[in-house]
Amino acid sequence: MKLVLGVCGLPASGKSTFINFSREWLKLKGWSSLSIKMSYALFTYYKNLFEKKFGVKNYKEVKRHMFQKIGDVARNELGEDAIAILTYRLLNEQVMKHNDVDVVFIDGIRDAGEVKYFDKKFDDIFYLVAIEASLEIRLKRAAERNEGEKDKLQKEEFIQRDVWEQEKYQKTINMAKKILKENKRFFKITNTGTKTELEKKTIETLKTILSNLKS
Repeated sequence: MKLVLGVCGLPASGKSTFINFSREWLKLKGWSSLSIKMSYALFTYYKNLFEKKFGVKNYKEVKRHMFQKIGDVARNELGEDAIAILTYRLLNEQVMKHNDVDVVFIDGIRDAGEVKYFDKKFDDIFYLVAIEASLEIRLKRAAERNEGEKDKLQKEEFIQRDVWEQEKYQKTINMAKKILKENKRFFKITNTGTKTELEKKTIETLKTILSNLKS
C-alpha cells in the first residue's frame, strides 16, 4: 500500500461520493484502490450475532440501532478501538486477496480514538479527509437518497442524532488537527455545491495528498 485514506463526516455529507470520485481519478492515474466501510467490518465479524439478535442476514438490512448494539458487544470484547481493530483486520485480508493495492479508503471514521489507532498502524501513509456540509443540506440529501431503511429517518430523529454525532465529529477533527496536522495529512472539503464542484475539490485535494506523500 502506498496510501491509506480515511474519510469522516456527518451523515449525508457526501463521503461515498467523495470516495467514488477519488477512486475514478486514481484509476486514470494508474493507481488501484479499494474501499472498506467500518460498519461493514463490524457486520462481517459479527454476522452470526446480527442474525441471532435481529434476524438480519444482509448488510443493507441492518439499521443504525443494530450497529450500535453490536458495536457495544465488540467494544466489550476487544476494547474501545474494537471497530478500528476489525476494520484493520478486514483491510489486511482484502489487500492480500487483491494481491496488494495502491490506495485503501477507510469509510466512516467517527471517533478520535480511531484516528489515533490508524495513525499508529499506518504512520505517515495514513491521511484523513473530512467532508462537511450544513445540517439543512444534509437533511435534504438524506431525504432524497435511498440506501436502505437504515438511512430513511424522520427529520426530528435526524436532528436529534446529529447533536450527538456533532460532538463526536468535533473530537475527531480536533484529534486529526493535533496528530496529522491540517493540510499535511488532514484535509477538509466543504461539500455544499454541485457534484461537479465536489469533484473539482476532490481532485485538488488528492493532488496535494499525493504531493505530500512523495515528499
